[in-house]
Amino acid sequence: MRANTKRAVLIALCVLCGVALVGGGLSAFFGLSYFASFECAFIGFSLILSASFFGIIKQAQRAKEEALLAELNAQKQESVQDSIKQKIQNIDARVSEAEVKRDSLPLNDTSNGIKTQIPFTSRFLVGVKLSFSFLRLLCYIGFIFMLIGLLESKLFEPVSFLIGSIASVVVIIASALQSLYKN
Repeated sequence: MRANTKRAVLIALCVLCGVALVGGGLSAFFGLSYFASFECAFIGFSLILSASFFGIIKQAQRAKEEALLAELNAQKQESVQDSIKQKIQNIDARVSEAEVKRDSLPLNDTSNGIKTQIPFTSRFLVGVKLSFSFLRLLCYIGFIFMLIGLLESKLFEPVSFLIGSIASVVVIIASALQSLYKN
């Protein structure tokens, strides 16, 4: 990770801890069930959304690296083709084999302005990769266990749970937008 990303993660973690403490303190005034419901929702959704955000960042960095590699390969191929063209032009025009080779060389014409569309299956696979990342699935499993624990111990309070989930979504999205804006 770059230094900016590490700093953004640290800031987001501090903000998450602060909101968890403040929200937990406020909900504790109403009772243990409100506190437990708020913290379960806040921590669970925070983990799930953070895992999703990091999955997207990882996918974007991978796509950026692939694009840079493709660009480098295209430049390398163009320079090889240019040197081949120069060698062919230097060969004596009397040799007919050189003309045949020059005409049969494949040219990489990337300047034709044709946009290639990404096939549906490729887009679908990227979506599946993002949806079923290992870290995200682990976070969902942990969240389900926390929710089952709340329900089994009869500590589930829907209003406090909803407030915790909304607070988590707001904090994570704000942190993600801040880190993306700075990068």
